[in-house]
Amino acid sequence: MSEPSKLPSKAVFNLLCLKACIGFGGSWLFWQMAVPGFEMFLYIAGCWALGGAICTVKALWQLSRIIRNDRIKAALKAQGVDPKADPTATLEILRREGLLK
Repeated sequence: MSEPSKLPSKAVFNLLCLKACIGFGGSWLFWQMAVPGFEMFLYIAGCWALGGAICTVKALWQLSRIIRNDRIKAALKAQGVDPKADPTATLEILRREGLLK
């Protein structure tokens, strides 16, 4: 199993988006360099595009996890009630409860 990331989830999402942009940008550069006779650049461009697509899917999955966690936190926060303070113990209350004579 992989260890959980130490970065906040929103930073992970931003880094995945950056990696996807770099992958698609590199793919576009290699696609532009592909001229007849250098078809290997097309294969390299395809690999870069595949990497960008994988990072895009991972980023979308991370975004869905962020939204789900925010909704769960909001639902839990909505369930709670305001805390109520106990009344201060006075001598009469302590005598009535049998703690004092």
